[in-house]
Amino acid sequence: MRILFVVCGLGFGHASRTHKIIGRLVERGHEVYVAASGDALEYYWGVGFKRVVKAPGMIIKWSDSGFSPLYSSLHYISKFGYYRTAIYVERKIIDLINPDLIIIDSKPLSQFSTRVFRDIPRLVLTNQLSVSSNSELLNNLILYKVFPKIWLMSDLVALLDLPPPYTITYRNIIDVISMYGGDLLSKIVFTGPIIEQPSIEVKPGGREWDLGFYISAPYLDKKIFSMEVLKLLNVLRGRYRVRVSLGDPSKKDLFIKGRGLLVNGWIEDKYGFLGSVNVVVLRGGQTSIFESIYSLTPMIVIPAVNQTEQIENAKRVMDLGIGEYIDFNELRRSPKILLNTLRKIFGNYSVYLGNLVNIRRQLIRYNGLDNIVDMVEGMVD
Repeated sequence: MRILFVVCGLGFGHASRTHKIIGRLVERGHEVYVAASGDALEYYWGVGFKRVVKAPGMIIKWSDSGFSPLYSSLHYISKFGYYRTAIYVERKIIDLINPDLIIIDSKPLSQFSTRVFRDIPRLVLTNQLSVSSNSELLNNLILYKVFPKIWLMSDLVALLDLPPPYTITYRNIIDVISMYGGDLLSKIVFTGPIIEQPSIEVKPGGREWDLGFYISAPYLDKKIFSMEVLKLLNVLRGRYRVRVSLGDPSKKDLFIKGRGLLVNGWIEDKYGFLGSVNVVVLRGGQTSIFESIYSLTPMIVIPAVNQTEQIENAKRVMDLGIGEYIDFNELRRSPKILLNTLRKIFGNYSVYLGNLVNIRRQLIRYNGLDNIVDMVEGMVD
């Protein structure tokens, strides 16, 4: 079977999870191609994947503090011609590859690109049914109604999350389902996240490093967050043993080690990193959260400003009792908030650990990678 993956290029998360699926499909004898842009294209080039073509990307605008809904909205309005051309280019790519199945990872634009290919089955991979804003009126009147309809243009939607009550991206999935109804429910399947189980033995607590910063985000946000993390090292030094991954594959050789401090530009073995720290600081991507759960590592989630998916994920981490949420602007105003949060976690470490153990059991039950591969092969039988 010939399969085309169309992958969202914002950050490395979409690329890394589709790469896991592709590896399994190739092992089973399928011919797989990837159309990607941005960070995802860089990822696939970096791992040496041969059947990858450059596709038009979705563009998100950032301000000095974080994601900018205003600038992003103005961009989409002003660049209508770009996206019309992007749809045309993606259609040419599909024509060239002529796949038996199209898999779209979190890229709404590609639903319109693939719409004319009605004879080719289409599967959407996503960890949220809708984006959301800080305005409930905008969410309920527009966003929660428009985005599900875009995903419903496909044959099937794989939700890469756990079913309730353990869903991480809760608001942008469960709230949307509750208001949308039957048509949506008939097409969606909770598969579990696309992550591999750690090959190392998980040993909770008592690890070499007290705190780890694992930075994973689109390029501009990564730059914003990395600068803030480097400032925080002055506050943490002497109090905690700190390990940092800057999440930059172009800095693979960067290695700085000092007393109680280790900084790497890039770390291939994420589970090795998570298994070496007692608490991890994350930006709030769903994959990183699930990998921390697998590693039994309590987390502090510090989302990008206005990045509602990360903010909702952070709140959910706190609700489930597996970590804490810190507002990025509050952290900038008062870095000591991180010290207070660390004291809270270490003072109640067994409670966080017990909650992690419980959710980890659910993760083991829902093997997302196996579920997706079986779903893919079933769609063209």
